[in-house]
This record gives sequence, structure tokens and C-alpha cells, in this order.
Amino acid sequence: MSSWIKRTSTKRLAYYAAWTYWVVHVPYLAQKPQGILISLSWLFKGNGSFVNTVSSMTVALICLALFLAFLWLSARGLTTLNRIGSVAGTAMFIMSILFIILAVSAR
Repeated sequence: MSSWIKRTSTKRLAYYAAWTYWVVHVPYLAQKPQGILISLSWLFKGNGSFVNTVSSMTVALICLALFLAFLWLSARGLTTLNRIGSVAGTAMFIMSILFIILAVSAR
């Protein structure tokens, strides 16, 4: 995005666009590990109460560990990210198909 703005406008505006994009995504990225914990709680316990039943320090440390693990994975390069993206894309496609099949069969 910033390279497009740089070509069509000024370097300063491109910098502001990139900086704004980064700032907006900081809270989004910070909440992802907690969402993973809640999803795992639904998977293993049948409810999303994991975050409510353990101490906030424990949740914060687990979220930090997850965040650092994802950071390490992303630093390994495009090959690793392509594999993860392929698995995630395939899983989303399968889940979409299952959703349609289950919605039709529920009628």
C-alpha cells in the first residue's frame, strides 16, 4: 500500500499510510492469541470459559508465548508462511463446504 501511495503521491504520505496501517493492526494482533485460547477452550472443554477460570497473569503469559511462537514462525521466511497459508486456506474451504452441507441437511 505504501509503495502505491509513494508512486502516486509523496514519500511522506506513504510513510504516514504505512505507520497508520501498523498502528491499527497492533490491537488486532494483540487479541489474536486470546481468541486462540478461547477457541481451544471450546474445542477441549465445550465452553469458552478458559480465560475466565485462570488468572490473568497465566492468560497473559500463554498469550505472550503464542505471540512469540507466531513471530518466530513468521521470521522463518515465505516458505513457512506459504505452507501455513495453504493449510489455513484449505481448512477454511473445507469448513465452508461443511457449513453449506450441514445447513442444507438441517432443513
